[in-house]
Amino acid sequence: MENSFRLLIVEDDKNEIVNYKDNLELFNEDNKKDGFIIEADFNTTLQDGINAIKNNKYDGAIVDLKLNQDNIEAAEGNVIIKSIVGNLRMPAIVVSGFMGDLDPELKNETSLLRFYERGSIEIVEIFNVLKKIYNTGITKILGEDGLIIKELTKIFWERISTNLEYWISESDNTTKIEKIVSRYIINHLKEGFETDENGEFEVYHSSEFYIVPPIKQNYFTGDIVEKVGINYIILMPPCDMATNGKVQNIVLGKIEDINFSQIKDAKKKLEKDNSDDKAKFKILSLLNNTYSLNYHFLPQTNAFSGGFIDFRKIKSVKVKELKVEYKRVGTISSEFIKDIISRFSQYYSRQGQPNLDINAIYKKILL
Repeated sequence: MENSFRLLIVEDDKNEIVNYKDNLELFNEDNKKDGFIIEADFNTTLQDGINAIKNNKYDGAIVDLKLNQDNIEAAEGNVIIKSIVGNLRMPAIVVSGFMGDLDPELKNETSLLRFYERGSIEIVEIFNVLKKIYNTGITKILGEDGLIIKELTKIFWERISTNLEYWISESDNTTKIEKIVSRYIINHLKEGFETDENGEFEVYHSSEFYIVPPIKQNYFTGDIVEKVGINYIILMPPCDMATNGKVQNIVLGKIEDINFSQIKDAKKKLEKDNSDDKAKFKILSLLNNTYSLNYHFLPQTNAFSGGFIDFRKIKSVKVKELKVEYKRVGTISSEFIKDIISRFSQYYSRQGQPNLDINAIYKKILL
């Protein structure tokens, strides 16, 4: 089954258009085996480009900055790029020989907004960049025909439609009805994505562990903060953090490096003997949070380097000190922070008891 990628190309130079078409033909021929084909719409003017965006659904765009040969000073491509960035859910690529004319508001390059000086990269490589983005599923999931929109439509007809009268009655009682209904819908959306088509719980990916950058404006439970290259996690009860100004001191737990001493020791043993089951079991136990109650594993992703929380290494800092001296890196998502706080509480609520003479008791049982 072919994946057809709809691409908007806004370029006024006839030679460049021919160049795009030739490379597109080669690209599609090479990618037939993958079932991936790019279908391109070409527009040469600012107005045509704007109209194309308004009247069509695209998976990506390539835009030149200079689109008016009669007014070479104008960089009209900026208008098209700005109509995409922050408004549409598709990647945009600027290819121009006049990158100095890029609008200052667009200077921050990202994975979905890329800038290439004309001639610095092969056109086929630009197509490959778009293919890689498309293959992540990001644009398909968030697009108008994507999985999230389909699930929202399902919620609309199967959930909301059956109890809309309740929300109508509540609309007179609160000015925040839209936010309340939004949270209600999000909860349904989240529940729907936690299980597969057979009703089995999905296995989460490491990237779902973090939210980077944090969404909440104020520091909160599960926030990862950094000072002088050392990472910490906020281990305060959420009820304390929910009320701004309620607490003056914040409890931080140190996050050890992903290759801290316990992992290093086990890896050294495996380097000497890769069949050392004890060393393998130690690493797996650390990753599964079953090795010791004082350690909790944080996976490594492109957003955060990961590591191990050591509940024994905690400290209290003033709120003012936290805001001034610590950098907010990200936060741990709600699905995972609950278990961390629970294990932290469990670690410090241990009571223990004096040791019994187990050997003597054992002998009596055998009598």
